Amino acid sequence: MLRTMRWLGWVVLVACGGPATTTQTTPSSTGAATTSDFPCWPVAPMRLLALEHGAEWEPIAEMQGDGSIYSTKKERHFVGRVSNDAVLDAHDVPAMTCIHRELDIAGGPNKGHFDASDAYVDARTRIEVADDGTVTFNGSTKKSVKVEGVVPKTRRTAVLLVIEALVQ
Repeated sequence: MLRTMRWLGWVVLVACGGPATTTQTTPSSTGAATTSDFPCWPVAPMRLLALEHGAEWEPIAEMQGDGSIYSTKKERHFVGRVSNDAVLDAHDVPAMTCIHRELDIAGGPNKGHFDASDAYVDARTRIEVADDGTVTFNGSTKKSVKVEGVVPKTRRTAVLLVIEALVQ
């Protein structure tokens, strides 16, 4: 399992990225709400769990209601936070940004995006999280990983939590 997660993290790092910038979403001038008026990553409490020893779900990452993201793999420690449409690392440096569903990961060679079903897609990778928390990577459902706390409006945030856990 740990080897699979490390490999998945490497694939995401290689396949994603671009220079990081920050953005703040503002309502459209017409007053009508559009999808770009809402944050790319709506903040919501959730946990990423991995099945350990065949029957026990262990938390490996979590997001709190204030947008703070923690790794819980070995011991719980702060790794960053969501601020507007950016993920800031533990030193408040932008690590990822999302502008109009386009995702940039600082220092990475490629760019990815969130498709109409809120799955992360780039040239080599597709990561999606279903409403029930099921994680699918490149068409293969990962029965040993799930996200607790996902609702349809926070699906991109759940994908972000998976990506964050992979790069930690």
